[in-house]
Amino acid sequence: MRKLSYSRIIAIGFMAMILLGTVLLMLPVASQSGEWTSFSDAFFTAVSAQCVTGLVVVNTATYWSVFGQIVILLLIQTGGLGFISIGVFFTIMLRRKLTLSQRSLFQESMNTLEVSGTAVFTKKIMLWVFTIEAVGAMILTLCFMDEMPFLKALYYGVFHSISAFCNAGFSTFESSLMDYSGDYVLNVTIMALITIGGLGFIVWDDVYKNKLHFKKYRLHTKIVLVLTAVITVGGALLLYVSEQGTVLVGMNMPQAITASFFNSVTSRTAGFNTVDLAQLSETGKFIMMIIMFIGGSPGSTAGGVKTTSFMVILAFLIGHYTHSEPKMFGRRFEDDVVKKATAVMSTNLILIITATVFLTMMSGFSVGDVLYETVSAMSTVGVTVGITDKFNLAGRYIITALMYLGRIGSLTFAVSFLEKKKKAAISYLSESIAIG
Repeated sequence: MRKLSYSRIIAIGFMAMILLGTVLLMLPVASQSGEWTSFSDAFFTAVSAQCVTGLVVVNTATYWSVFGQIVILLLIQTGGLGFISIGVFFTIMLRRKLTLSQRSLFQESMNTLEVSGTAVFTKKIMLWVFTIEAVGAMILTLCFMDEMPFLKALYYGVFHSISAFCNAGFSTFESSLMDYSGDYVLNVTIMALITIGGLGFIVWDDVYKNKLHFKKYRLHTKIVLVLTAVITVGGALLLYVSEQGTVLVGMNMPQAITASFFNSVTSRTAGFNTVDLAQLSETGKFIMMIIMFIGGSPGSTAGGVKTTSFMVILAFLIGHYTHSEPKMFGRRFEDDVVKKATAVMSTNLILIITATVFLTMMSGFSVGDVLYETVSAMSTVGVTVGITDKFNLAGRYIITALMYLGRIGSLTFAVSFLEKKKKAAISYLSESIAIG
């Protein structure tokens, strides 16, 4: 039997976690009614949780029992961190030496730039993750304590902190966070958790080492921080202007600004909502789709084509038009990086368009609403205009496929199952064709 590649191990590992979660969610103890849950509903929920998306076909607050919600929470945590990094962490805690294969697998799964220092980096990640989630949980618990007993507030605080940090978007409230649109502390806390989780572990490590010295940051970190700021602020501004006649009606200026920023941040792949997204204008939906498509950053809990891919393509286009090399912050992008970014963006676009065509034909919903759902699924965002549970069985499986591919990486999946043994290099004759 041929040795499995790192890409295949990641793809198969995620599916194994999903199937385990599906079995647990099917059990009567996982539902509030005490009845068995159908395979399709349990599978969809497990995929959404493990792929940190947040799209649901049954309401998390009213359908699942505490046991079911804890299973979902564990799937979110393992999905956000990646089962590979968790396995590496336990290997380190057991004081076993990491093999080169384990280090390489960690690099592949976490999108790190170096194989060396895996043990130290893994310990840092785990410490940072649980510290940030703990702080977030404490603040959210205080926010919820005004309306519920302490233990319930603590449970809700922990659940929402992990869900936000992992950019999952699952909520134990029936209407997500719509009842807390006026709670500024809660809004800022959730936005901070989403943003930090979406920056990526490479960025954290770079900022930790170089503090606030921007010039010393890696090119990767500079790109991530700058584009994150631009998208967050720019998206909020555009949504504030476009939604004055829809979801922002009746809000005072501070509330409207907060809601606009929240929608901009949650579109980065988080999935929470403080307003009824079905009431968004067509312009607002399109703005959110653009933000969703770009997504977060490599090596993070977020999805999308990633900020770095978007910036590489943008630099390539500028370089093409100005007859110069694709570069940014005084550094040139290598050809392989440009090719990979192009492949990622093209693959995601093809999958989204194909899924949208089939789902539109099968469901009868408008192209705009279906496109919103497919972009949300592919980018593992989880925001919805309320049609996810209305797709038929085939439509749901299309959505689950998009969530799965979006989490492990469409390119990773394609490479893992299309890769072949190396053959002798053959160079074909070239011939020019007309373009444009």
